[in-house]
Amino acid sequence: VVIVEEKEASQIRIFVRFADPTQAEACLKVMNGRWFDGRQIEAKSYDQILFEHDDFSG
Repeated sequence: VVIVEEKEASQIRIFVRFADPTQAEACLKVMNGRWFDGRQIEAKSYDQILFEHDDFSG
């Protein structure tokens, strides 16, 4: 799990690595659109190459 807090925006980006793509898809379906601490979660896939290079700007 990688947590990136955007300084200029009121966003917190959380990146989770899954061992199995099926698990990742299940998480996307369950988490997308849910609410946490008064904010709506937007769950989506992230480019694996960017993630592996610790580039969380995408």
